[in-house]
Amino acid sequence: MTNHHNVVYSSMDNLMTPNEVAELLRLHPRTIKRKANEGDIPSIRLKNGQLRFLKEKVYEWAGIEEKRCKCGNPTMPESEFCKECI
Repeated sequence: MTNHHNVVYSSMDNLMTPNEVAELLRLHPRTIKRKANEGDIPSIRLKNGQLRFLKEKVYEWAGIEEKRCKCGNPTMPESEFCKECI
């Protein structure tokens, strides 16, 4: 049984592809897709059928604490600043 939700998001910046999630978690993309289809990892399907993951849900699921910029936004990879403060 899958756990996909029909939700509209205003920002695509918060959505991750299966490949991005796989790279973050150091797993194969097929493993990520399988876990999503089994309902293990929270995921959504876009109207075109593509699988996506909410960044904050992936971090929560994996137990990763997301770094925040002084302004409160998530930081860019390998930086202490967000993309708006760079």
